[in-house]
Amino acid sequence: MLNYPGPAEVPYSGRVGKPGRSRGDASCCADCHRRHGVPLREPGQPSAMWCCRSENWFVLSPPRRYEEAMPRMSTVEALFCRSALWRLLSPKMVPWSTQGWSLTGGVLEIGGGSGAMAEAIIHSHGQVNLTTTDVDPAMVQAAQRSLAELPIETRQADATALPFADESFDMVLSFLMLHHVVEWEQAVAEVTRVLRPGGLFVGYDLLSSRVANWLHRVDGSPHRLFEAAAFESALKQVGLEPLRLRSTRGGLVLRFVVQKPSIADHNPGNSGHST
Repeated sequence: MLNYPGPAEVPYSGRVGKPGRSRGDASCCADCHRRHGVPLREPGQPSAMWCCRSENWFVLSPPRRYEEAMPRMSTVEALFCRSALWRLLSPKMVPWSTQGWSLTGGVLEIGGGSGAMAEAIIHSHGQVNLTTTDVDPAMVQAAQRSLAELPIETRQADATALPFADESFDMVLSFLMLHHVVEWEQAVAEVTRVLRPGGLFVGYDLLSSRVANWLHRVDGSPHRLFEAAAFESALKQVGLEPLRLRSTRGGLVLRFVVQKPSIADHNPGNSGHST
């Protein structure tokens, strides 16, 4: 078993690397050109990656407390998430958020809050095998109560360290939550890890703007808003390919459908034609 390095044992690189091939309890970088495993992270310690080229560790980000990496909602946001208004709006939000994309197979929702969107999804796409997650235990309990009679699995999970095996889901959904993950690039890497080849990452989020930053400062919620270019760059780093990126609401919101390439997409001998 490889010992996890302390901050003094490895230099800080200040960059996020691609997930790579697992090596024991570590993960190696994308030098191996595979996408299995993710940067290792433990609460209170820096994220780190095992580089298969240099046979050494490098740190991906400064040390953060668990609460800083995956914070809970502010009081205002939690109240809205549990409100009757949000539950009423959710059935209309699902087709808008997914841009009409069909939801099929094993579906994971990250940052699902009280379960309003999950309920709307199961009513409109009853054929899916849906798992909804949230990092906040209070939200998970609220979702478990509201979804008790529905065929939906509800679990507590940190989006930056998902408790699921590699290639577990056909789709991952994220509705207005990534900007609350301080290390949202790590969440994107985790999405890549749990997606099956050919799987989709679908959702929407706020983009960085004066309005969005002001609102979050007022309600006191932890956040790290991003620009569309930064999001596209993060997708490229982990090998996700944008199928549809749409900036709407005057550039305040980004809707996205991105795909994890299938195995065939990485086979040079595959011409894309059959005989």
